[in-house]
Amino acid sequence: MERNIEFKQITKVEQLEDCILESIKNGIFKANEKIPSERELAKKYNISVLTVNKALSNLVSKGVVYRKNGVGTFVSSEFSKFIRYGNRQNKLGLVIFGEVKKFEGKVFSGIVDEIKEIKSDNNIEIISCENQRHLRLQIQEIIKSKSLEGLLFLHLAGYNYGIELCKANSFPYVILDMPLIREGYNFILRDHKKGAYNIVEYLIKLGHKKIACIRGEVTIPFAHDWEIAKFYGYREALEKHGLTFDEELVEETVEFTEEAGGVAIKEILKRRKDFTAVFATNVMKAVGVMKTLLSMGIKIPTDISVAGFNNISPISIYEVPLTTVDVPDYEVGREGVKLLLDIINKYETSPVYREVETKLIIRDSTSKPKQQF
Repeated sequence: MERNIEFKQITKVEQLEDCILESIKNGIFKANEKIPSERELAKKYNISVLTVNKALSNLVSKGVVYRKNGVGTFVSSEFSKFIRYGNRQNKLGLVIFGEVKKFEGKVFSGIVDEIKEIKSDNNIEIISCENQRHLRLQIQEIIKSKSLEGLLFLHLAGYNYGIELCKANSFPYVILDMPLIREGYNFILRDHKKGAYNIVEYLIKLGHKKIACIRGEVTIPFAHDWEIAKFYGYREALEKHGLTFDEELVEETVEFTEEAGGVAIKEILKRRKDFTAVFATNVMKAVGVMKTLLSMGIKIPTDISVAGFNNISPISIYEVPLTTVDVPDYEVGREGVKLLLDIINKYETSPVYREVETKLIIRDSTSKPKQQF
């Protein structure tokens, strides 16, 4: 005897919940980002505002979204990661040369913290390489054995062969802030050009019209692209605000040290004394500039404003705290994990890259210009 089976018809409230969950899963609605308003959702799906309100209330109770009074509805960070990655186990590898130093330490902390926040069995294995041959053998074995599902390459020169192996074998990888890698690869990059543009534009808006620049020599392999990007940002800011680029106000240094910055500013002063601000593309060079100017009796920022790039902790407590650009090393690590998992789980298709924005930190080393000294 056949038994009648009664199928429950899905309600409009449930349908909307499913649509919102799918949008979170596919990355359309991202963690901690505001989703469309109740009226916007009602119009989009041709349903009542009351139906939308019920659906969102259900999702709030499930921890999917949260509300801010008078602001809107936002995606829960923890749920967003869980729905995208939580039911999967992905074993990742982090490729480094030698020990993890200061920069890499911040990136590594971001990697570890991002993995911890994802409610899954994802974990990270460190692959430390001594040379290209060692790297090649290890990556060949990883690809062959499939012991790992994806690799993060932490910046430093020398990875090219390993990256090409991954690319040739369609093996998931993400490059973390390696400036020599260009289009056609998966990578996370700090936006050096925009950071430099923003700080130079800030000086211009203060009223500075002649701004010197101390940059790194572009023949240095590791720093080549970073230095070019920052220099382009400097020039672009000048051009956008109708200021003429002047080669006599630019000095290159091989070293990224206080001493190099001091020597560079002396060289510029030999040629010109009509500038009112200096932008150094490295924080230690900026500190060297400040120390040298102060030793010459030139007041900062009264006579000359000084700005740098990078935000290491001691620069905020120097005699004159430095205006600079904060570089989000920690976020590079977190975004790298997100992108690699998206590639592994096919939410993204290679090649793909994401940029992490820098932040302007204003301190006492910059001010409006006075009469030229």
